[in-house]
Amino acid sequence: MAAPTIVISEEESYRLEQAYMPDGDTVELKVPKLSAPSVELSECGLKEYGFEQALHVSMITPMAGANTRQVYSLPEVEGFLKGAESSDSMNAQQDSIGYVDLGLLARWIEEVTGDTVLAEGVREVLAQEETFGRVMPFVKGLLQVRIAAYRQVLADAAAEAEAQANAEAGVDAEATEATVSVEADPGSGDAPDDPTPPADMVGKEE
Repeated sequence: MAAPTIVISEEESYRLEQAYMPDGDTVELKVPKLSAPSVELSECGLKEYGFEQALHVSMITPMAGANTRQVYSLPEVEGFLKGAESSDSMNAQQDSIGYVDLGLLARWIEEVTGDTVLAEGVREVLAQEETFGRVMPFVKGLLQVRIAAYRQVLADAAAEAEAQANAEAGVDAEATEATVSVEADPGSGDAPDDPTPPADMVGKEE
């Protein structure tokens, strides 16, 4: 999915991003750079949770009003978030907004997924702009970056585990091959004792 914002510049701790509004206005906010998640946190961040841990969101349309529903994972939240696409009154009648209380989202991320770093990142963005339509693209972009980081961490961990398993299988195969080689060539070991006495000893026994 295309990023909802444009990165203007990058500093050590944040990216300066810009988003275009339907009315032609532009908004610029500082979006924090987050530390890399752990494997465990990545699994929690991509997990689909149960009904009791669902986040309540609303699909808003001019004609039907607000339709409340539940989402069960962070990727689902990111996919649901949507702002108005047109400021024209005629087109706006067909427009829909995927609304999420972003302050509640930060708390849900912290309490349900356990990603306090992402939750704090969302709060830092909200501290700069509170209007949903103007801040939503930046929060959505932050979620996209974090979800991509989760997936990369898990992919790297899976690749590392596979490489380790292959290495261990290679060592086992070499050990087995060496064992088979020794069993097939008994002469390579210590020579067995020869029970035949030396020729000069034959006949000398009393």
